[in-house]
Amino acid sequence: MGRAMSTEEPAYVNDRRHTAIHEAGHAVIGRVVTMACGGATIVADDESAGHSVTADPYAVLAAWEAREKWRPSSSVWVGRILAYMAGAEAEEVILGGCQGGDGDDRRWITDMLYEIAPRTSTMPGKPASAEPHANSCTGTVPTSRRSPGC
Repeated sequence: MGRAMSTEEPAYVNDRRHTAIHEAGHAVIGRVVTMACGGATIVADDESAGHSVTADPYAVLAAWEAREKWRPSSSVWVGRILAYMAGAEAEEVILGGCQGGDGDDRRWITDMLYEIAPRTSTMPGKPASAEPHANSCTGTVPTSRRSPGC
């Protein structure tokens, strides 16, 4: 006799409260630091339990300029980093801990830090490089809550 297939959703989809708070953290802080932001949702898809959208960095700069807010371009990257960090931080503050699922956020944060970091290494044991860092974090990229370990 065959075993019945499980119809249970993955654990990260079931914890909608953590997901809602995580995505709200991204959305609220993104707006507080005046990033151009899209929607946020906790509707799960094949890859995540939810996501929020922060606009392309160059679209943010254009929106700031249209409002006559003149800031250095590195401010866009700092704002995006803060917005990406805010998901896990919101879980920590409100629920007492982050269940994981912020691995993509951390990867994007690392990539964005390369955008604003000096192009030469000052770390002992690391070779200096004048090569610009290739980065794919421009564009409208949703932050997402993925299952821990993804």
